[in-house]
Amino acid sequence: RPFLWKVNGGQCSLEEFGYMHDNKLTEDFAISVKPGEYHRFGYETDGKQIRLYVDGELQKEISIPYGPAFVSVVTDTKDEIIIKAVNFAGDVDPVSITLDCQVQGDYTVTLLSGEKGDENSFEEPEKVKNITVNMHGASSEFVYEAPRYSVSVLRLKKCEAF
Repeated sequence: RPFLWKVNGGQCSLEEFGYMHDNKLTEDFAISVKPGEYHRFGYETDGKQIRLYVDGELQKEISIPYGPAFVSVVTDTKDEIIIKAVNFAGDVDPVSITLDCQVQGDYTVTLLSGEKGDENSFEEPEKVKNITVNMHGASSEFVYEAPRYSVSVLRLKKCEAF
């Protein structure tokens, strides 16, 4: 996730960069800088906290918020709707889906499997891979339980119009 550290004189703030608007994660806070001098800014993160440094001195430690799953309808054809859902959180996230058409109850979900921090290697080339599962319960309004730390692609078939 992109973050923006805004510095203006001796005041600064940290914001999460967004497409529609930025989300301010801190109120303005003072940092120790001397105008006209070179300063080295840095940060480190473990995914849960961001630590901001100026000239090697810790200035602020900030918790990274986890929001609800990000969902996007990426394809809407005559016969099918494809929905992508990304859950950044460590808990299952119930995602309410509302469609402007009727869909069949049966649908498929392709999931990127694995735990947070997993990666493929020569020893375990399929530790992280896509799996496809058949699901039931889709309708024009339904709830999809996005697994923790997951990327899901839902494929729903539209009901035939009469």
